[in-house]
Amino acid sequence: TQKLDLLDTKDRLERLCEFNVIEQALNVTRTTIVQEAWQRDQDLTIHALVYGLNDGRLRDLNCSISNNKDTALVYEAAIHQLISKY
Repeated sequence: TQKLDLLDTKDRLERLCEFNVIEQALNVTRTTIVQEAWQRDQDLTIHALVYGLNDGRLRDLNCSISNNKDTALVYEAAIHQLISKY
């Protein structure tokens, strides 16, 4: 059971990391630099990506935010997708 507990802990840590990356992408959208760029109608998209140390792969968490009006919708959809995935 110790091996199973280790796998469960590893999986939980990976999920926590994914949630954190999505949250940090949201935080980036709130920065002055991003807000001012969007006010100037600059083409700027914030992506939530996570790098897997165990496999060396970069995974897209399906959270790409490109303007203020879609921020909440994209964030909520990414969180919901992550929850339903596991």
